Amino acid sequence: MKIRLLVIFFSIIFMTASFAKSEPTNHIEPNNHIGQNSHIEPNNHTELKKQLIDYMEVGKIPGLSLVIIDKHNKTHLITLGKQNENQDGDIKQETVFELGSTSKAFTGLIAAQLIEEGKIKQETTVSSVLPSLSFYTDNQPIEVSFIQLLNHSSGIPFSSVDFIYGGNSSDSLENMINRIERIDLQNSPGTLYSYATINYDIAARMMEVVTQQPYSELLKKYVLTPLKMNDTSVDVMVNHKATGYQISYLAPRPYDAPFFISNVPAGYIQTNAIDMAKWLRFLLKDNDSPLSKYKKRMFEPNTQLSTNEGEDVHYALGWSINNDKIYHTGMNPNFSSFIGMNTQSNVAVAVMANVNSNVTFTIGEQILKQLSSGDGTINLTSANDVELFDTFDRVFIALGVLLFLSLLIIIFRIYRNSITKKSRHLSGAKKVIVIISILACLGLTLLSFVFPSVLLNMSWNSLIIWMPMSFILMSTLLILTLIMSLIHLLIIFFRHISYAKNQNKQEHVND
Repeated sequence: MKIRLLVIFFSIIFMTASFAKSEPTNHIEPNNHIGQNSHIEPNNHTELKKQLIDYMEVGKIPGLSLVIIDKHNKTHLITLGKQNENQDGDIKQETVFELGSTSKAFTGLIAAQLIEEGKIKQETTVSSVLPSLSFYTDNQPIEVSFIQLLNHSSGIPFSSVDFIYGGNSSDSLENMINRIERIDLQNSPGTLYSYATINYDIAARMMEVVTQQPYSELLKKYVLTPLKMNDTSVDVMVNHKATGYQISYLAPRPYDAPFFISNVPAGYIQTNAIDMAKWLRFLLKDNDSPLSKYKKRMFEPNTQLSTNEGEDVHYALGWSINNDKIYHTGMNPNFSSFIGMNTQSNVAVAVMANVNSNVTFTIGEQILKQLSSGDGTINLTSANDVELFDTFDRVFIALGVLLFLSLLIIIFRIYRNSITKKSRHLSGAKKVIVIISILACLGLTLLSFVFPSVLLNMSWNSLIIWMPMSFILMSTLLILTLIMSLIHLLIIFFRHISYAKNQNKQEHVND
């Protein structure tokens, strides 16, 4: 049962989001911002925009930026939707998005260069660079290497995300790592693939120490400056940034999610379509760049271990590798992205959206597949066939309604009992049932306060950041319902005791 709960809650965490005031995305107008190098035929481009708009409406995506490099080496930039649903302002090529976990590729490229330069080795252990951080399996200390962090074979559990989201968003990378001190691994390092975003934060901190430079400077020196990615940033406040949304109560709603500085190397790099085009061209074709010699190491997967996506999929330095297909997805509480390429077909695609929707991934996957195998035309499948992840949101809403009705009934019964003030007699069986119910309500009430840490090794803070308001409200109603049920049962029980005392007094009077 515990494993089932873990699976359910882990799948929920990256699926839905928190509530804030907004209107649903009912209609999206094309913005007609096309890159200067775009060579898509006008009719094909118009048709693609129509298909994308259908997907955006189904996936509740307010704004989207799409970058394509086709087999003719032409770059296409397409932007759709609004930066903010409640204000004027279309998504433009300059609009900045948070990348989520596609940020890991940038950290992977830095790592590849430092390894080649001899500043750090693949087998360098964490303890040799960060002596304050220890790893344990079965309460026995064990070493984790730099490369095991980078290919997610360290054994660090997914629940380690709470080290990030359970802390202060303004914490530096150094402060977060110093705060951790100990991590209990779920398996021995190097034996299993297990994705944990903090792997890349620890790896980044190791790179900071060996170079004596902060991550922001490493990113600028080893990636952004050589590739002339002038609009890419790790700053909390940036110009031209889209408003982030999260799906809650069946609609995208503006959500000012906290920006976790400590998680920048793994999930909070920000960029726009212009810089993304430069990134894709480097990854796919740009052999003139001084960084090109490092791509081989960055794309070199750990072939000994397969990822959760299939036996043919292996993880490299910030990339999932499936033969000629190289890709990664990214999701933050209020943004999502997909970056993928096919080295055999020489095509690439990047999708960035200002909402946490899995439709972002679907769009990227479909376009990459068709660019890789087709004649250059793109025809997405029907948007209605897309499997959405707002099912949990619907379940939370339904449960919330049921709990609210239950709460009203319980409150009414408590009110009615307070008016009558009549003592009640309970038979032996009913008395046992009431006592068991009291203990059950008490236990469930206490469990509801601590279940994130007990079942998930996570804090309420992490859940609140990632979960939709429908979940938060449902949880609140559940706790209130349990508390009021407990009060109701205690009233019944104590009135039974009062009844028994009155009966004893009456018997003494009669005697």
